[in-house]
Amino acid sequence: MKYIFFFFFFLFFANLSAKDTKLRILSWNIKMLPRQFNIAIKHYPLKRVKFITEKILSDSIDIVCFQELFDKKVNKRMKAELSKQFPYVIGPANNNKSIFRLNSGVIFYSRYPIREIESVAFSDCQEEDCVAKKGVLLVEANVNGKIIQLLGTHMNAAGGEDVKVKQLKQIRSLIEKHSKSGIPQFICGDFNIKKTNKRLYQLMLDFFKASDGPISGELQNTFDPTNNDMCEKEKEEAQLIDFIFFRANEYKESRASIRKIIRYRKSWGKKNQDLSDHFALLMEVVL
Repeated sequence: MKYIFFFFFFLFFANLSAKDTKLRILSWNIKMLPRQFNIAIKHYPLKRVKFITEKILSDSIDIVCFQELFDKKVNKRMKAELSKQFPYVIGPANNNKSIFRLNSGVIFYSRYPIREIESVAFSDCQEEDCVAKKGVLLVEANVNGKIIQLLGTHMNAAGGEDVKVKQLKQIRSLIEKHSKSGIPQFICGDFNIKKTNKRLYQLMLDFFKASDGPISGELQNTFDPTNNDMCEKEKEEAQLIDFIFFRANEYKESRASIRKIIRYRKSWGKKNQDLSDHFALLMEVVL
């Protein structure tokens, strides 16, 4: 009789552990502009790859949404370094064969199986942002049998708010087109919209029908020229412009999430320790 009891006791706790999956999603603009730009901006993309991948591998990250991963040789090396733990890669979105225009720079790396759903290039851009073919990449991941969607984007930095609103509408259209009841959506990236811009920030949440959450820890800004040695414009104010939003789509099983800004550092140059001009944003959620 006692053996039967222990058998069912074991099954009960095995099922409990099978139900819960802690997922760590990272969104990070890593400033991997083409190597040819190095003469002007001294960002040394190939030199930083090894240190960035070391940080990712040592931090139990499950899915990464990179932005500004433009350089093909850099991405090839990134894949080589991450392939054993991140065998699934989607991107870059909106790949362009023209030497005069870049892809979107948005790429997903994942420990879990992922597939591309759709990618869209923004129809409007301004100034230097038109050099990159910025847009949106939507993927689906199978996390231990639980299906989720992840959207990655890098919105316009230059220009006025009218362009940002148009891009938000394109993001919304893609979200709405593929949203399904019971499948949550995580909306990640560098939105270039300050959280302190209450009108645009709230408009973004309303468009996406998504929720944000507080940032835990001391760091509260993902872009901080006063506290980051890779930033060029020291007079700019610190800003929270990178986000991971959550759209439940009637998914009831997710638990309270945690968001945290991570400053990955490694001495890689005489004056540099920060590995990008943006700090990374981590979201941890239990599915």
